[in-house]
Amino acid sequence: MKDLQSLKEHIKKYVTLGDLLRNEGKLLYNLDEEQIHCPFHGEDRRKSARYYKSTDDIYCWKCKKIWDIFSYLQQSKGISLGEAINSLVQTYRIDISSVPEQMEVLIKGVTGTQRIEIDRKKVFLMQVYDYLIGIRDKVDFEKFRKLAFSYMILKCSITDEKFTEASGKLNEALIRVTKEINNG
Repeated sequence: MKDLQSLKEHIKKYVTLGDLLRNEGKLLYNLDEEQIHCPFHGEDRRKSARYYKSTDDIYCWKCKKIWDIFSYLQQSKGISLGEAINSLVQTYRIDISSVPEQMEVLIKGVTGTQRIEIDRKKVFLMQVYDYLIGIRDKVDFEKFRKLAFSYMILKCSITDEKFTEASGKLNEALIRVTKEINNG
């Protein structure tokens, strides 16, 4: 899985919120700041939102909200962050192969004789998450729901002392599901 922050920064090198707003006819000029109608609370007599080129975001005084390119797409299309990222990557044909994986970011900067400290809990949770995404369409919904719920409990509320035991049980359940998928 790609590192989210690195992926977002990479995408912003190729497309801006200003580009999207210009394509939609909401920005008319290429100014540092431009007053616009808020794209979310509907037409208003006065333009209640402002696009800021320096930060590449919109602020609406009526909504009291700020949108960047990702939150703008999420709200305007009613999609998740992942879907917004995929949409931008596909629409603008952005090559993301150079974006580091999450694991690379965890150990980035460790060189020479320094000791590498890897958070095994984070690594396990990332692997389980990737696995769950991969099997989402291959198992019945009820099994997937139970596995996802177990993952969330493990991620959010299990103390470090109980993590080893609980992760072992989840791992056993994932092995059983894998066997079912392979046999079915």
